[in-house]
Amino acid sequence: MEKKGEDKSTDLPIFKRDADNVRKAAAVLLVGVKRDPKRIELPFNCGACGYRSCGELVASGPREGEDFTGPTCVFQAVDLGIALGSAVKLAAEMGIDNRIMYTVGAAAKHLAVLDSDIVIGIPLSATGKNPFFDRP
Repeated sequence: MEKKGEDKSTDLPIFKRDADNVRKAAAVLLVGVKRDPKRIELPFNCGACGYRSCGELVASGPREGEDFTGPTCVFQAVDLGIALGSAVKLAAEMGIDNRIMYTVGAAAKHLAVLDSDIVIGIPLSATGKNPFFDRP
């Protein structure tokens, strides 16, 4: 995360800021989704992925982006969002401070920590003050 934050070509200081937050975390939960053409159960052909049909998406093959691999079926992306929402809600109910972070997931994906095309990280903390929201 720090390396990406220091890279002058990307100019993304949030990676360094979030790296400081992760150091204050007791743990980090990684949640991801992997492009799985077999899981496209009903071909809706909605076009949200950028293709005219689910068949075109499946045939397109994966493409590496700066941080993640795409394209992704919108239904798989929605499933990822639901999983993230459920995870942070449960953590909050247990009194665990947390925050959904793109930057943590991008670093985890780069390090191949999780076999997923899109990874999002959730740092967790149980201290007197939430370190993930009171920040510069």
